[in-house]
Amino acid sequence: MSRMKKIGLAVVIVLIGIQLIQPARNKNGQVFPTDISKTISIPENIQLVLQTACYDCHIDWALGAKDSLEQNKR
Repeated sequence: MSRMKKIGLAVVIVLIGIQLIQPARNKNGQVFPTDISKTISIPENIQLVLQTACYDCHIDWALGAKDSLEQNKR
């Protein structure tokens, strides 16, 4: 097996292995001070769009748009 094939196989194995490591999830729904809704004023309708279009995939504590919006109001 050539050197490039060995390196390629090692990279593939590492990438597959990384998929098996999962960080702890933030189940308490904490909204960080760096959240965009905390740094600038966002209308409620835009906040709802952000939560349904972005937060559901890009935040590990996403509950769903309606639940997240209610939790952020508290």
